[in-house]
Amino acid sequence: MPASKEELENDVLNLDPDAFFANYESIVLKSISNFQELDTLRKSQELVPRYLSTLIYSSEFKKVNFSKSKEHYPWRST
Repeated sequence: MPASKEELENDVLNLDPDAFFANYESIVLKSISNFQELDTLRKSQELVPRYLSTLIYSSEFKKVNFSKSKEHYPWRST
């Protein structure tokens, strides 16, 4: 059975402030911890595609023939 308005008001008036803030602090700390875990997960998920794209680029880069003449690669000095 739902509590009446008077019962709820009495519960609020009888709250122990120290207990309330200790509980509130634990909720806030848990939320911060969860956020940090999510942030770490998000960052790790961002790093994987970046790493893979670097590998793909580097493997393609290795296929470039650097023995071609200066006309093909004007930035090469030799």
